[in-house]
Amino acid sequence: MISEEGNNLLRLGIEGIHYTMDGDKIIYNEEERAKDAFAENGWAHPLAWGSFFWPLESNYLPETEPNRDRALETAELAGKAQRPNLIKNKFDAEVEYGSACGDVFNQYFIDMLQGKISIEDGIKELSEKWRSAGGDKILEEANAIYSAGK
Repeated sequence: MISEEGNNLLRLGIEGIHYTMDGDKIIYNEEERAKDAFAENGWAHPLAWGSFFWPLESNYLPETEPNRDRALETAELAGKAQRPNLIKNKFDAEVEYGSACGDVFNQYFIDMLQGKISIEDGIKELSEKWRSAGGDKILEEANAIYSAGK
């Protein structure tokens, strides 16, 4: 699925069935695509969710997308802003406490999005709960690893 052929299969389907080529232009056969659960208007099969590579290439979005040029420009700008991870591998505290800390983060994030808690109160409580769920240990070990690698 991560090869170019596999990625194209998820995005486009089978050439001659789900789409045809007219030079460089992709012509979608929406009737056939619908039979195999592809989204409408050239969008990929649900199995393709999350299978895209970074930096995003031009066939990431179907040509039928009205805001395609703007989206591709945004992806290009985001790609220029990416920086490598400062710590390359998971470390012991991250493995031990990462799941619990992630659960705390997700719950508070959802609660703030849904308006169940204010952003100001949510951030304060999130910080406290995240740190007490093991975040302090994660930060301590991450700082030690980072400092040792300088």
